[in-house]
Amino acid sequence: MDKVILVGAGGHCKVVIDILRNDYEIVGLTDIDKTKHDKKFYGINVLGDDTLLKDLYKKGIKKALVTLGSVGDNLYREKLFNYVRHIGFDFINAISSRSIIADSVKLGIGNMIMEGTIINADTKIENNVIINTGTIIEHDCYIEKHVHISTGARLAGGVKVGEGSFIGIGSTVIQGVNIGKNVTIGAGTVIIQDIPDNVVVVGVPGKIIKYKGD
Repeated sequence: MDKVILVGAGGHCKVVIDILRNDYEIVGLTDIDKTKHDKKFYGINVLGDDTLLKDLYKKGIKKALVTLGSVGDNLYREKLFNYVRHIGFDFINAISSRSIIADSVKLGIGNMIMEGTIINADTKIENNVIINTGTIIEHDCYIEKHVHISTGARLAGGVKVGEGSFIGIGSTVIQGVNIGKNVTIGAGTVIIQDIPDNVVVVGVPGKIIKYKGD
């Protein structure tokens, strides 16, 4: 089996470990939380912080995956992905065997597609994307880099989600809607119109409650 290092030892990582365990040799985890170092996390050794990654790469570990989940802002996931990629690691995709993905779906690298997910025809997913448990993404959607679509969200056909955005648990997006970059959609929100960049949206129907950076 190919060896892989996982970056980020939190709750989301546990689910990823379950997906990968039978197909990869998980050589260890890294995490910035020093209280986790030199201990087992979900049966896997936490080797230390992310500064170890360069040495691990030199020692022949060439595959990696960033396994952070909800960290409040996808910008941190983006920075960590770019750091790991700059070292030279090849990113794997973690795809649950209990997901359903159409043959025509185009997947980038470093993605995590969790149990019960359905992704339909001609959807494109870029890099470092989380499609969480029980999500439905219909045909012809386009999910840009570093997006997190949370548990049980529903995207109708032809939806575009901009880079770094977060779609909250149980949200619904109607067909043909464009969601901008760095957008946060609150839990249970219903999106019925296009959403600009850098905003927070909540409610039924969704309304902008905050402009990020203000």
